[in-house]
Amino acid sequence: KDGKVSIVWVVLCLAISTLGELYLSPVGLSFVSAVAPRYMTSVAVSFWFFASFFGNLFAGHLGTLYPYMPHASFFLLLAAIALSNAVVLGLVSGPLSKRLSV
Repeated sequence: KDGKVSIVWVVLCLAISTLGELYLSPVGLSFVSAVAPRYMTSVAVSFWFFASFFGNLFAGHLGTLYPYMPHASFFLLLAAIALSNAVVLGLVSGPLSKRLSV
């Protein structure tokens, strides 16, 4: 083979990523508006959109590292970022659960 990837894989990857975003965005927005105090709902929703923007910007900048890093190190970096996000979400899940049950 000449090392080229079929366009089917690219389209499939983008389709799955887009579907994930379409499912996550309304659920996250609903969660943010449910957790926020009533007088700060619009501020919390704007922070949700800002976080989405900066997350996508960070992902784009992170993707530029791919050609310059060993591929194993790049994917290890992605795994470390995902693990650190999981730890942060685990730490804040308790207070957020209490906020939702009130």
